[in-house]
Amino acid sequence: MNYLVMQGPNPTVRGSPHLCSNPIALWGSRCYVDVSIARDAHSTTTSNAGIGIFILNFQVQPAQSIYIKATMQNCHSVLMGEAAALALGAKLVQAMQISSCNFLLDSQQLVVFLHNANQDHPTDWRMKSYT
Repeated sequence: MNYLVMQGPNPTVRGSPHLCSNPIALWGSRCYVDVSIARDAHSTTTSNAGIGIFILNFQVQPAQSIYIKATMQNCHSVLMGEAAALALGAKLVQAMQISSCNFLLDSQQLVVFLHNANQDHPTDWRMKSYT
């Protein structure tokens, strides 16, 4: 499985500056985020989404590993859920005072959007509050 890296020096896969096939080779702390939703609802219906966040903090010894499970209500799409999971992961990393962290997720669409200089027009406007 390949992960998409939000920041930090990484051993990228050829052809994609944000794709990492070997997360263990990353330097520093890591925050993995993912979301699970019953369906990708692009209509007016909403669904509950399950959010998973796994943080490896190497700034302390011994290293900490923290797993968080959360639920998001009124999730309109997988992309919206991924953005919410990433926002929650970033808040947790900040609260833990981790100074340098690689964020890993499996949504190429979200990673490309967040690396774009113009973030005024997200693919799914309902995720705007999380970006």
